[in-house]
Amino acid sequence: MIAETGANDPVETIALSIAGAEAAEALTESLASEWALYTPEQITATASAVFSQLEGVLANLQALKDTLEWRLLARPNSGRRTLRPRSGPGPVSS
Repeated sequence: MIAETGANDPVETIALSIAGAEAAEALTESLASEWALYTPEQITATASAVFSQLEGVLANLQALKDTLEWRLLARPNSGRRTLRPRSGPGPVSS
């Protein structure tokens, strides 16, 4: 199982991200049911798991940001336009 061994290539990484998105969507639908959870203990366990997922999502977003920055720095002359801030307020110009 990928989740046990870790993703080592783009296909596995994308598969994990899709599985996580599908699980989050399914949980949202499940929690919409008034019968989804019966006891305070079930609610607490679910809330703990959701907060853990949130921490993972935040770490994943940071890792994506870091990867993107690294990829962009690795190819400084790849035909991209460099954006420089203008002096004063207003949109960023190139």
